[in-house]
Parts: sequence; structure tokens; C-alpha cells
Amino acid sequence: MTDDQRTMYAGLIALRTNETTLRWTRTQLFFLIHSAGLSFVVTYLKFGSGAQAIACALGAYFAVLWVLTNRRSIHWLDYWDFRLVALEQASSQSVFIFGGREYINARQGTTTHQIIKYLGYVFFAIWVVVGMASVLQLPWR
Repeated sequence: MTDDQRTMYAGLIALRTNETTLRWTRTQLFFLIHSAGLSFVVTYLKFGSGAQAIACALGAYFAVLWVLTNRRSIHWLDYWDFRLVALEQASSQSVFIFGGREYINARQGTTTHQIIKYLGYVFFAIWVVVGMASVLQLPWR
């Protein structure tokens, strides 16, 4: 690997690391918003009230926003991985970190990528169920 390639590799690693950090920060923020919101809606708002239905709709909106944000984060992580693999293959090194078999095998099965991806869908479903129970005034408490 030439000095220019090493510099590019280090830069790409820094960009990927930054994107990973941002993804975890976004996940924590959205999880906090949904947890606090659900707690507030279920315990403090009057069951069957318009405020509860509006809060549930807002929660569902934030869940959709979370899913879309997650998709973009995954897109950028995959993009930086692709760039790192291309740079590894362009050099004459024999060790591949992002393009190696171990890395590909580690991404198989249930990963944190998938768990984080499905959290938005889970919270969306919870908001819809609570909202429908509120609108239809189903006895769920």
C-alpha cells in the first residue's frame, strides 16, 4: 500500500467510524424519545382522549422518521465499507479487513444492524396499537 493509499484508508476508516458513532447516537436519541413518549401517553394522558390519539400519531410519525434515518445510516455504512473494500483490493496486500471472509461471516445472522433496524418498526406497531386502542376506547389498562 502506498502512502497515498494509507492516507485514504485512514480517512475512510475515520469517516466510517464517525458514521457508526452518529448511528448509535441517533438510535439512543430515538429510543429515549419513544420510551419517554410511550410512558407519558400510557400513564398521564386520559384514555380515549384526543390528546392521546394525537400523541400516538406523533409517536408513529417519529417511528417512521427513525426507520428512514436508519436506512440512510445503513446506506452510508455500506458505502464506506464498499470504498474500503475497493481500496483494499486495489493495493497488493494479502490481508483484507473489510473484504475478508471473517468480516463477511460476522455480518451474517442476527446482527446489531438488524436489531436497530427493526426497533423503529416495533415502536411504530406499539404506537399504532396504543392509538387504535385509544380511538376505539378498547379496555387495555
